[in-house]
Amino acid sequence: MELFLNRRSDRDRFVSVPFTLARAFPSWQPGIRRLHADVVHPSRNPFWRRRRGWFFIARQEGRTVGRMAVIEPGCIPQRPSAAVLAFPDFIDDAGVVRALIDAVCSRAREHGASELIGPLNPDIHHDIGIQVSGFEQRNAVFMGYQPSYYARRLEAEEFLPFMDAHAWSLYHDTFLRTGRLRGLAERVERRPELRIRSADPSRFDDELEVFFHLYSEAFADHWGFSRPTWDEFAFVASDLRYIIRKHLALIAEWNGEPVGFALGVPDIYEILPNNASGRLTIPFVLHMLRRWRSISLVRVMIAGVLPGYRRLGIHAPLFYRMASAIFDLGLRGGEISWVVQDNEGMSESLPLLGARTTKTYRLYTRSL
Repeated sequence: MELFLNRRSDRDRFVSVPFTLARAFPSWQPGIRRLHADVVHPSRNPFWRRRRGWFFIARQEGRTVGRMAVIEPGCIPQRPSAAVLAFPDFIDDAGVVRALIDAVCSRAREHGASELIGPLNPDIHHDIGIQVSGFEQRNAVFMGYQPSYYARRLEAEEFLPFMDAHAWSLYHDTFLRTGRLRGLAERVERRPELRIRSADPSRFDDELEVFFHLYSEAFADHWGFSRPTWDEFAFVASDLRYIIRKHLALIAEWNGEPVGFALGVPDIYEILPNNASGRLTIPFVLHMLRRWRSISLVRVMIAGVLPGYRRLGIHAPLFYRMASAIFDLGLRGGEISWVVQDNEGMSESLPLLGARTTKTYRLYTRSL
């Protein structure tokens, strides 16, 4: 059942699983197949230069019905003996799920793991978790979707809830343009030391270095965060080069030094064809080009402030500026995802914008 993903045929079989399963779920948009393939490609994704993973598929009556991977211990700083569960997708069948989990757990034990945590796909810098609420809503760009039976099947195999992350939604008709957050944002932004500017897409490489520094430092004390190499960060960011919009990428500077940032991107999943193969065919590309200007939603992917500056309240004008920019651009709204349950700053600030939680993604653990 094991696959070696240096072969293109193996990668195609592994990547195809969510595209096949998604046909039965109208809310599931699996995205663009090439991006999925690049993530698991042993030479394109720099992650695999530092980590080893083992990939499995399940076949039933000649068809592929599930997939799962496990990554060697060492990816999660707080749990050095934990292996990572990755890329779980499967039909609603207890036998299929058990076979995949048995294969993953066996390989994890062979490499010294004492527990399995996940899913991380393949690490904290990509999408995480099993969706446990909000199934009626389409997944936002670069976020995953899991039908309701996924959690039930994992829990039946002795997986226990470990941590939740939430997606928040904010739309024009609920946006609190005036209120407590605006007042706080205006007070903070009156500080002469503070300047919030838009990133310049025409200087993408230079601005990317700023974001790399901020991302690496702002989240260093967060659970599960492992500092990416420059190549790993650039790999993740490369998909954004052609869709990033100036007013949706913000950098906060204190006395001229970058200390915080927020990044939103157009939700291109809004215009992807339903039940498509995800392949970049000519009709697919033409469809995207025709509908590009009709995108009305945004996903705010990330926002952070360096630890030494958090007490200054810089997050308030960053959040308020981002929300205001979305609606000033004439967009309907979108999703802020994901926000870990213990992120008190975000969880307290987002309701002051009029945002509400709409989906929950859960990390699980299983003792080995």
